Amino acid sequence: MKRKTLVMGIILAVSLAAACGFKAPVPIEAPASNTEANVSEGSETSESKKVIAGAEQTEGNEQSNTIVKKNPQEPLTAPDAKNEYDSDGRVVKSEVEGQGYDTFAYDEAGNLSEQKCYDEAGELITTITNEYDSNGNVIKSQGVNSDGSEGSVLTYKYDNNGYLIEIYSDYGNGDYEKDLYKRDAAGRELEYTFISGTKDGETEVQKLESEYDDHGNVIHETFYSMGKKMGENKYVYTYDNAGNITNKETYSNDGLTEEEPVEP
Repeated sequence: MKRKTLVMGIILAVSLAAACGFKAPVPIEAPASNTEANVSEGSETSESKKVIAGAEQTEGNEQSNTIVKKNPQEPLTAPDAKNEYDSDGRVVKSEVEGQGYDTFAYDEAGNLSEQKCYDEAGELITTITNEYDSNGNVIKSQGVNSDGSEGSVLTYKYDNNGYLIEIYSDYGNGDYEKDLYKRDAAGRELEYTFISGTKDGETEVQKLESEYDDHGNVIHETFYSMGKKMGENKYVYTYDNAGNITNKETYSNDGLTEEEPVEP
């Protein structure tokens, strides 16, 4: 079968990211405090993610998703960037030849607090500042243009366990986006919804529902677009006596698309 791809990636803060050439910080969904989510190997969909509206889909009956995992406390730099580091090993400057560069500053807790974006002539384009709560979770990202005008504002909400449940992206012109996450007690993502809104109303663009086995690995995913079911993935795992995955089978729309032996 040919693969039908439902791409899932991070497209947060478009106006911020486009100006900088790099993406705005995206929260990890595990709390930044000493409590961490109990997520086993293979539970890919437990990380923050965002559906690209109108994602390209090729012919065929199969679907897959690509999950992008990011940490807000680490700058997101281009793969071909030349990076400079401080004495703590943190990126303080990242430059892509012919495209300008970014500088990064950190607060006393080590969180990424400021990102300045420059063009190839060294002129400042945008400054992005991040605010964090007492647990080190990013709660706000604000862009300010070189002329002092405000850019996009992203705000983040967490549940009582410190798990990310909402990202609200305000683009300042009446347009906004919402990323909504429903989770179980262990922080595993049960439902993700991407909503696009304007001053005239909002639309549920895409949704992903996930189910897990007793090991915490995803066994069923259902994809929706504009309220219509688009397809589903099922995963079958084989475990050894120690609970390690030895084989993984992927079924898309009731057809086996991939079998992946896993080394213990």
